[in-house]
Formats: sequence, structure tokens, C-alpha cells
Amino acid sequence: MGMKYRIKKIRIHHYRSISELTINFPSQEEPSVICGPNNVGKTNILRALNLFFHEKFAPEDDIPYHIVEGSRGQGFKSVIEICFWDEKAKTRWTIKKEFTQKKKIITIKKTGQKHVLRVKKSKLEVTEIDKFLKKFWYIFIEASNVNLPKMIGDIVKTDVLSAGLDHLRKKQKIPLETLEEFISTSRETVKGIEDEIGEYFKEFIKKNDSIKKLKSWNIEINFPEFETLREAIADMVTFTLYDANRKKLDFKGSGIQRLLFLSLVRYISANTKKNVIWGIDEPEVFLQPGLQKEVYNILRNLAEKLTIILTTHSHHFINLNELDSCLLLDADYEIKKYERRPDEEYFKVDTHLNHLKGYEKVVAIKSHMGIQNNDSWEIVPYNVLVEGFEDKEYISTLLRSNDLSSPNIFVAGGADKIKGYLSFLNDFAQDLSYKPEVLCVLDYDSKGREIYNALADKYPSINVYKIYVGNWAGDTGKGYNHEIEDLIYPEILLGAVNEILKKKKYQTIDAKKLIQKKKQKGYLKENILRFITNEVTTQNPQEDKLDFETEALKKWLCKITCIKITYKRCEKLKNKYPEVKEFLDSIIKI
Repeated sequence: MGMKYRIKKIRIHHYRSISELTINFPSQEEPSVICGPNNVGKTNILRALNLFFHEKFAPEDDIPYHIVEGSRGQGFKSVIEICFWDEKAKTRWTIKKEFTQKKKIITIKKTGQKHVLRVKKSKLEVTEIDKFLKKFWYIFIEASNVNLPKMIGDIVKTDVLSAGLDHLRKKQKIPLETLEEFISTSRETVKGIEDEIGEYFKEFIKKNDSIKKLKSWNIEINFPEFETLREAIADMVTFTLYDANRKKLDFKGSGIQRLLFLSLVRYISANTKKNVIWGIDEPEVFLQPGLQKEVYNILRNLAEKLTIILTTHSHHFINLNELDSCLLLDADYEIKKYERRPDEEYFKVDTHLNHLKGYEKVVAIKSHMGIQNNDSWEIVPYNVLVEGFEDKEYISTLLRSNDLSSPNIFVAGGADKIKGYLSFLNDFAQDLSYKPEVLCVLDYDSKGREIYNALADKYPSINVYKIYVGNWAGDTGKGYNHEIEDLIYPEILLGAVNEILKKKKYQTIDAKKLIQKKKQKGYLKENILRFITNEVTTQNPQEDKLDFETEALKKWLCKITCIKITYKRCEKLKNKYPEVKEFLDSIIKI
């Protein structure tokens, strides 16, 4: 299940380097990645969110410099407006905060409205705004100028322990009578917190050979010895990460401190009922490249349930296949004269979005980051090439939900375009210092078989391999047809079909009966989308035909199905359909 609320849009007016900026966030469950050159105001977007949620207004820093210097006290106003979207209730909440200063007095004005689709908009009172915003927790992780050991200590004492001990308090039926009993019971609860954070920490580092030595480290939350209740309240616990030499967190490198902080925030995110929003400034800071990639993969998984907005200068945090989630910033620079010192000049910075799309956007991102073609950003040592977008979505989701790492996946845009895409990759790889491998995954239908048989080893710069997409029934032979949807666990796919039928007000289908029917000899050769289309038509003879082989319905079905493919459901079904796991294993580069 995804998050209840998602940030749909942010508007920032007169804040630091931003004169006027509106950002529309994509709907897919991916981290929103802000990139661009240095000093264009990427971090200011995260700071604006921090101001909105925590209301710590510092006019000397937050009012744009050119306004302070040019207005002589006029126009001192910063505006942050956020539009939240509740998908389940189909409700839009738009809340605006205006921050002003007059005669050193800071004023915060809050306004907002609630809009339920097909229902009239309603104005929100301040009390309603405050109540709504209490549902959220914005966590801002700065790239620099932050005392991580102190921040970690504070967050453990306030948020981590309260999340764990509140759970204990709810279970406690009889009031705790003595301090000793409370300490004893709390120690057990804290041990559980300690273990869970430790597991998150190990997950961040487990696949990095260069820091294998960290696997002997462990996290401890320690209760000191004390005699009085006052001492207990004043300093009940300490938190540290011990290495083999018992050196505390303060002595660790910034990279390890940062990983531990991410582990703590991840623990809190999993143990709070609030809608957690992460604002992460340059997560790559102090992390070696291999670990950057692992952290990004973890953040992608977390983005299914949390809102994650990050800034970066690292290509490891940018997914070229999800360009809509990448926000490219730029800035205009203008030379201005100081109002009070007309003989001196300064640069006015005005942050704005770069609205390039497609290949031009890729080129611009690479240019800003100083990445050239021979940096192997587009193609890595092992790659998978699939026919269509749905193939990539289904395969990536199945891999993630089966706890398997996804390779780099390219989308050709159709079986007919496979050979052309291979030629492009071959040309691109000519300047590389290695010979990439490309595995082509083709549908087992007439077109897929045609392309499969036509693929020849005529690409000198890449090694090309080919396989057919698998299917859950495990049957392949002359006259058989199956596509990517035939690989999906049928209980999940048919559940998604029924969800579409309900929304269309059609009669639903009996998934169990249809799975048994599909296994019968007369239906084995037919691809599952055609099978579903025929069954839905039979079930709804008075309704218009729903053809699940059309592009529109295939995309709709893919979106709903991928939401339903979860780790828990895959764990229950993978032994029932071993062919799915076998196929996934076959496309992973070990």
C-alpha cells in the first residue's frame, strides 16, 4: 500500500534565490530528484519545505538578497504553497503560508482550501490547517553544516524512543508501579528498536566489498546506571555505534554517520503513523560510488510509501528511464548595484525550472554534471533490453518484490525496434573500455519469434544474448503464445482485472475458476490477455467489449497490477509458481 497523501505541487515565491517557482511533481512512486549546476538553488527547495512545515523563518537568510538590498524595507514577504493529493478520497488540500517581517516582528499567515472532486471547494480555518499538517513529518537532511552525532543523539531520544515506547505504553494494561519495572520493561523494548535499526544499517552496507569490515560493528542504545528519578529523566539513554575498538560515533567518518542517520530515519518512517516526507540534500556526500547506488535503490523502494525529494550531483541517483521524476534546475544571473553602496555590484540569482524533455533533457543533465558519453551512463556492463514499457515495469516490480536486484533495463518501444536499438547501443559502446552484455527479452508470439530468429551476432562492440519471456504455467511449444502478462502471478493479475471491472461497473470474474480453466489443454496456447478478454465478454454479454490487448487497457492493467505486486504476496505465491522465479533468476547478472 502506498502513502495516503502525496505532494502534487509546490509554489515558492520570494524565498532565497527563488523569485517565483512552481513545481508539479510526477504521480509515480519514485524519488523526486532535483539536479542542475552548482549555486542554482537546488537546496533552497528543500529549505522552503522545511520552512513550510517547521515555520523557522530567518528573514536575514530567507528574504531574497536583491529584495533586501533594493526595496528599502518594502516587499519583505516569502510565500510557500503546497498542494496535497489524497488519491483514495480524491481530495486536494491546498495550503499557503506567508512569512513577513515588519519592525523585527515576524508574522505567519495561513490560508487554505479543501477540494473534493465534483464537490464545491471549501475554505479551511487555521485550526483545520494545523490539524491537517500534524499528519505530516518533514525530515530535512542537509549535506553540510550539520553536527550529525548531535542530530543522531537528539533524534534517538525524541523520535526513535518515543515511537518504540509509545507502542509499549499502549500495550501496558496496568500502570507501571515502580521505576525498576519501567526500566526493565523498557530495556526489552529498546533492544527491539536497537535490533531493527541495526538491520536497516546493515542493509545499507552489506553489498559493498570496500566496507565489509563494518559488518562486525553493532548499534547499541545504552541505559546508564542511576539512583534517582531525576537523573533518569535528565539523561535516560545514550545512543552510539561501536566498532571493534569500542570507538563512539563522534570518531567515525562522515559517510558512516550519514548512513546511520538514514537508518534511524528509515526506522522512524516504518514506525510512525504520520506521512513522512524526506528532504535529502546530496545523499551522495561522503559515500563511495558503489554505496551511492545501493542507497538509491533503497530510496526507490521507500518511495512507494514515503515522499522522497532529493538533490544530487551524482548520476547514481538519476534514473534515465524515469525522466519525469528528475527536475532539472537552472538560474538566471543579473548584475545589480547595491542600494546603499551604488559603487558596488552583486549577482542576483533567479532559480527556475528547465522544461526540456526526452533526449534533450538527458543531454542537459549530463552537461550540468560533466558526464560525457564515454562515462557509460546509458550502458553498463550488463543490460537487459525489453520490447515495451510494460515489460520493464512488470519485470522491475517482480524483481524488487522478490528481493532481487534489478539490472539496467532498456525499452526498445516494440519488437520491430529491437534490432535498431541494438545498433544504437553498439555504436555507443565503441568508445568504452569494456564490452557490455545485452540480454534481449522477447515475447513468445509470432513477432517475437521472428525477431528472435533474425538476431545475429553482428554487433562487434556488445555481446548480445536472447531469451523468451517466461510464463507462470511453464508451458512453451509449437503454436503457444505468451507475453509479459503471462509471467505475472495470475491471482494478482486477475485481481487487478477485477478492480478495472468494478470501476467500469462490469460483472467481475472468478479468479480461482479462471486459473483452473487456463490450465486446461484447450487454453494453454492462448495468451492470457486474449483469454481474459474472452472471459470478460462472456461474463458481460450486454456490455461493450473490453479488449485487454489494446494499449490503453494494457497500461491501466499494468499500473494496478504493479501496485498489487508486493513482497508478502510474492512470498506466498513463488513456491506455487516456481517458473516465475526461475525466469527472474535467468535475467539477473550474478
